[in-house]
Amino acid sequence: MDQTAQKIETRHDVFTTYDVIDGYVKNERGNPMQDILKHIKAELKKIISTTYTEEPITLYACLDYFDEAQAPWLAPKHTTWPTEYHWLACYYVTGGSEGYYFHVDLIDADGKREMLFLGKTLIERRQLAAEITGALSSIIGV
Repeated sequence: MDQTAQKIETRHDVFTTYDVIDGYVKNERGNPMQDILKHIKAELKKIISTTYTEEPITLYACLDYFDEAQAPWLAPKHTTWPTEYHWLACYYVTGGSEGYYFHVDLIDADGKREMLFLGKTLIERRQLAAEITGALSSIIGV
């Protein structure tokens, strides 16, 4: 009986670590959420706004905050990036009194949403909100 050993190659990307066996992804594991958040923030710090023209400023500097979406008194729901979801969504909404909120959500096959990250800017410029959302979408691969 001829048994050939399967070649297992472990690969990494920003969000997950996974094994490739005979060309198929197996054993996908989410990377730590704090590492992913650091990556997103670092990428936003590299991008200079093209719509906020008073001075050169990074998109990250335009944000008042960007963090895991959770109540301060609760432990984070996810400590690692979820690997089981149907879609990712990235969008902005008008703040209740000023500025804009930025959401990064998971959406399951039934349409149920779960917010992963939440950000806020007090700068009231729709073009800037769209620019930040576009950058976030590119960074997370939406």
